[in-house]
Amino acid sequence: VGNIPDPVVGTSKLRDLILEYNNLTGVVPPSLGNISSLEVIAVNFNNLGGTIPETLGDLKNLYFLSMGGNSFTGTIPISIYNISSMSILYFPQNQLQGTIPSEFGNLLPNLIAFSVCENRFTGEIPPSLSNASNLEKFTIARNRVSGTLPSMEKLHKLRWLSIADNLLGTGEAGDVDFLSTFSNLSSLQLVSMSKNIFGGSLSQSVVNFTELSILAVNGNKLSGRIPEGIGKLKKLEWLHLGNNRLTGSVPEELGELGNLKSSFTKGYSSRSEYSLMAKSSISSRNRLSPLTNDGCLYMGGAVFAFLLVWCLWSYASPADSGGGNSFMPRVFSDIGCTRPALSDSTRPTPPSTTTRSYGNSIEKKVIGKGGRLRGMEAVFD
Repeated sequence: VGNIPDPVVGTSKLRDLILEYNNLTGVVPPSLGNISSLEVIAVNFNNLGGTIPETLGDLKNLYFLSMGGNSFTGTIPISIYNISSMSILYFPQNQLQGTIPSEFGNLLPNLIAFSVCENRFTGEIPPSLSNASNLEKFTIARNRVSGTLPSMEKLHKLRWLSIADNLLGTGEAGDVDFLSTFSNLSSLQLVSMSKNIFGGSLSQSVVNFTELSILAVNGNKLSGRIPEGIGKLKKLEWLHLGNNRLTGSVPEELGELGNLKSSFTKGYSSRSEYSLMAKSSISSRNRLSPLTNDGCLYMGGAVFAFLLVWCLWSYASPADSGGGNSFMPRVFSDIGCTRPALSDSTRPTPPSTTTRSYGNSIEKKVIGKGGRLRGMEAVFD
């Protein structure tokens, strides 16, 4: 409670300043930039405001900067992007604006995770992003970023790509060609590009993302068919395709995905076949859960809790990137745009067994081997 007082930052040997999840108010003192020994600053989820001090860019040993869930305004100082040791930049749920610097990927060679979701960023994603070769999580959801996405062929470690709820794409063919640059990427676990203007068809290369657990492309202008071979994605748990212009039939192999908890393909026309499918048997390991009515990848309820706990666990352990950093705060729970009301101790609850399917023009067979989907309840809105 209260402000961050200058005496707190008065020691020359301070390495970790962890003030997360308090009721702190006021601003971050510019004098913080005088503590050259600082390596970690975590002030996320308080009631702090004002601008981010440019003096933080003087902290050349800083590798973790977490300021999400506050009311910071203005831009992220360019001096912060110039800290070559930086591994984590975490600024979600503020009122920040500006653009991602054109030299972003060249300035931050050690960057592992970048999150500015739920802010007011504009402009385009720079081509230099591909040069941030250590990047694992890139999250800019819920901003006003526009344009097309550059090649990401050098991001061999990328696990999370969350760009939902922006103005990305043109609505024309070729918008999602960037996915084909991931053809050799085996680490990708989440692709969330919902609620943009992406046109064209899904790249066949999607079926090569064998570690993928979440694919959300709903709310765009995608056309064509669901890629054949999607059954190769054995770890897929959440599939969201609704509110597009997809045609054709749902591949039979979708019914073989034993980990699939939610297949949200809003708007199929063959409702009679859904009725039959609803009476079919389903493996007990499948649990289908209801999502939001507009089909967006909204991490609420059990879905959010499950992913939050997974992320908190993932970043609670020491960094293993070889840099020798021994501290990874539990707060780094970036699953797109997290809701800070959930605490670290939240345990996931079993999802219900419902699937919603509407909003495209897919016809004919829905799931050819629905016999493996025991207990599913079909719902049509």
